[in-house]
Amino acid sequence: MNRITLFLTAALLACATPAFAEKPTDEEHEAAMQRVRIVRAAALTEALELDEATAARLFPFLREHDSKMEDIHARKKQARRALKQMVKDGSFPEKEIDELLATIAEADVELAEARADQLEGLKRVLSAEQRVKFVMVQRRLDEEVRRVIREERVRRRGGGSDGERRERRERRVRPSGRDADFR
Repeated sequence: MNRITLFLTAALLACATPAFAEKPTDEEHEAAMQRVRIVRAAALTEALELDEATAARLFPFLREHDSKMEDIHARKKQARRALKQMVKDGSFPEKEIDELLATIAEADVELAEARADQLEGLKRVLSAEQRVKFVMVQRRLDEEVRRVIREERVRRRGGGSDGERRERRERRVRPSGRDADFR
């Protein structure tokens, strides 16, 4: 498993700069997502010790579920951006806020359902042991992608020392009352 972590880190860092540009175009975003999918496929193939037949069933299944989850994430992201804009503008129309918050809550429910459907569907493709390893590798991949994105954002913003990054992490609420998660 340690070899997988090293491979993931190297692969994700190699594609970080173009993948997480300041304002990525749709093409750049899709290219980055494709690189992440390739890294995931390699990691899953190794960790789950997949044979060709199982891989041929698993990866199309995952692509289908990924597409559904990406759509849900996009709706959630759009709602969060709208809320962020409201905070930036200092405008808080209650009806619109309620609709956006409902969209985010619905997206969270849909994501949970999609993940449950995915795990249920994996029963038809993977053994019990492979499903456990899948969940563990998927979690590690998600964490690694988030870490690389975070580091790339810090690098783009001028970096800073470890102490400065730690201080920014600890300071979750800005003095103006804006939540750091709205960045």
